[in-house]
Amino acid sequence: MQTEDIAGMRPPAGMNAADPSYAARLTLILGAFDGPSSHLRAEDVVARTRLPRSTTHRILEQLAQLHWLTRTGRLYRLGCRALALSGHGGRDDLRAAAAPHLHDLHMTTKLIAHLAVLEGTDLVYLDKVGGRCAPAIHTRVGGRVPAHRTPEGKAVLATLPIEKVDALYGGRGDQGVDLGALHEELFTIRRRHGLSLMFGHHEHRESAVSMAVRDGEGEPVYMACLSLRGHVDPDRLNSLAPALTLAVRRIRETLG
Repeated sequence: MQTEDIAGMRPPAGMNAADPSYAARLTLILGAFDGPSSHLRAEDVVARTRLPRSTTHRILEQLAQLHWLTRTGRLYRLGCRALALSGHGGRDDLRAAAAPHLHDLHMTTKLIAHLAVLEGTDLVYLDKVGGRCAPAIHTRVGGRVPAHRTPEGKAVLATLPIEKVDALYGGRGDQGVDLGALHEELFTIRRRHGLSLMFGHHEHRESAVSMAVRDGEGEPVYMACLSLRGHVDPDRLNSLAPALTLAVRRIRETLG
């Protein structure tokens, strides 16, 4: 029976996660990338590492599924997990880039502005701006909640390919995840051009609108999103899309 290593990956057939050569192959493949701007094809990685082609392809796909790498078409680049460990574009940079725009969103809309990131199947709130009104909204900085139950988490999940969502949630039906229903919700968000809505939450009577931060190629930046929450008429939510879109674009420009 195969085991998983600390990266959450299964080693290729015939190789054990405890085998030093497997760890060396992972290291070689990640080390083939020169930095955040490095975009490589699988063939480039094979040439740089001199590893077997079939093994390299399998490991690249596993690393992409687990967000150590990001794949766009045939090109791979470092993903959010690798960037966070390397110090490139870490959360401090993300929070600093987002802070003035969260403030502007709050001042413009009078709603509570949030910055959050996806971690596996959890959503983590990194910042919350709302002055004296903020405590009325049941979120907290550092709070961790199941992503599929929040408009913020769904906004980021909607940016991922279907197979990545399946990899994250496959076999979790016993934890209350209806994968079919989740895919339907994510499809609706994609049709709204990334706008994720929550209408009058039954417990706290909060409405919310959220949008993922994407790069110029449509890929999620650090699995991050912005949201506005408040006791607001649901009919007003769609009108908040331009303000969110502008804030997302300015954050992306700041991060480069």
